[in-house]
Amino acid sequence: QTLGNPNTEQLLSNDLITLNYALTLEHLEFEYYNFFVERFTSADFINYGGGLTFEYIKLIRDHERAHVDALTATITQFGGVPAPKCNYNFTTIDSVDAFMATSTILENVGVVAYDGAANRIYNRTLLQVAATIATVEARHAAFLQYVSTANTSSRAFPFAGFPAIADGAADQASSPEVIVQAVLDTGLITSCSYTIQTPTILSIDLSLPSADQSVTNPTQQQVNDNDLRALNYALTLEHLEATFYATFQDVFDASDFASLGLDPVYDYTSFNLIRAHEAAHVTFLTNVIRDAGGSPVPACTYNWGFNYTAFDANNNRTLAAATYIVLAKTFENLGVSAYDGAIRTITSPGYAQAGATVATSEARHAAYHSSRNITGPLPGPSATKTLYHGDPNPQAFDSTVPPVEGLSASSAWIV
Repeated sequence: QTLGNPNTEQLLSNDLITLNYALTLEHLEFEYYNFFVERFTSADFINYGGGLTFEYIKLIRDHERAHVDALTATITQFGGVPAPKCNYNFTTIDSVDAFMATSTILENVGVVAYDGAANRIYNRTLLQVAATIATVEARHAAFLQYVSTANTSSRAFPFAGFPAIADGAADQASSPEVIVQAVLDTGLITSCSYTIQTPTILSIDLSLPSADQSVTNPTQQQVNDNDLRALNYALTLEHLEATFYATFQDVFDASDFASLGLDPVYDYTSFNLIRAHEAAHVTFLTNVIRDAGGSPVPACTYNWGFNYTAFDANNNRTLAAATYIVLAKTFENLGVSAYDGAIRTITSPGYAQAGATVATSEARHAAYHSSRNITGPLPGPSATKTLYHGDPNPQAFDSTVPPVEGLSASSAWIV
């Protein structure tokens, strides 16, 4: 279904349906984690990293509770009635193995559900709130994919669980109708006191100004131009990342990763996959911009801030490789905050959804880098194997960086 030429009341109603749809999923996730946190102990996770993994599971539980609270408060603030929690049956999940497998599925479903609803939210502030939750759900999914198979011979890469582009470069955007049926089919929800409604796709021309401009009553051409600026802003950051990985993956090899205590096969392959993802993001955004009649920006000239050739000549490859890995985490977390910060400046529902599927991919990259990051004599974060934002106490919502600040931050590496 699509919503054509709606009035303001219809748009708000559709937004509230979307938020309650998200709230229904967040209720499920919180109740699920809470149920098992009260039944398991750290000893149960001996095959999954032990006590540290259990602490992260509790942290994810707390994130889901924060998402429930935030959506409940937002729906109330906008005059809606928040959906209550449903009735659940988790008793068929009778082992830690089953719990970890189901957790991974739930988090990946959450990611594609948020991405799938991005073209159904009219209010740009509400869209940004949803985006900052979606990228955290992607961080959860990446961590769970990695840790649930860490001790197996077929360790999973922490990228898109339900990919829309080859090799997991972007997440799917699954429709609410598909998600609701899939969740009900699991049997985890036994009943609800309400009918789970699904929001309508916005197919109208939304004449909204950029969140960073003071334009009132813009023309359709102004709206289209603003969307193209937002897409080219994203493309500028993707060029930065793609060139960065292409440069350094050709300098370092698996033995350099091993010298840092990383897995020479798994981690080097992960970096190669991320390299391919960033190249795919460049191609994807370039095609979207061209299809919209715009001119995609080219890559810039970059200065990475250290002379890795001189390091190599001085037989100090390990320090150079460490700098590369620390910068990778910096770029990926900047990318997440930049996408979450820019999504409210995009008018077209389709473009907003396209950006959302790339943003959650960037969040998976960032979670991988944070969980595998090294400790070394370098500026910046030195915490070992932390998650999400790379700090020991990650938050339930990703931060947002407005486009002007994102460009300012990236200019440190652009000549």
